[in-house]
Formats: sequence, C-alpha cells, structure tokens
Amino acid sequence: KACVNSVTSNIENMVRGVTKGYKYKMRYAFAHFPIQALVTDNGDAVEIRNFLGEKFIRRIVMLPGVKISRKEEDKDTLVL
Repeated sequence: KACVNSVTSNIENMVRGVTKGYKYKMRYAFAHFPIQALVTDNGDAVEIRNFLGEKFIRRIVMLPGVKISRKEEDKDTLVL
C-alpha cells in the first residue's frame, strides 16, 4: 500500500509540474564578502560577482524555459 501511494503522489506531482509549473526561490547569504547577483539577458542568465572576494565573474545561463528574476524588496532573493 505504501508503494502504491508513493507512485500515486509522484504522478500527481509530475502532472502538477507540467500544468502549473514550479517556482523556486533562492537566497544567497554571505558573512564577510558581499555577494552581488545581477540578472542579465532579460532573465536568461545571472552573473555572480565577489564570491569569496574573488574578482572572477561567474556567469550562469539558464536552461530553455527557465526565467530568473529579482525582486527589489528582497535584495538577496532570486526567483526561478
């Protein structure tokens, strides 16, 4: 019975993901070096600056169909 319920809930989650989609909220935290995350390319990429005090800029391109945004009231939050 537990196995059947697990399979049923997995199928329900897959259907919900296809029909409604998912929204992930990511927060970035720092202790000493202030991390800067900039959304670029109309939400298709994000640039992370000053990670661990480095000068290297990390650029992450989102997969097709994924948009990233940043709310001004939550400055340390990215919404995917």
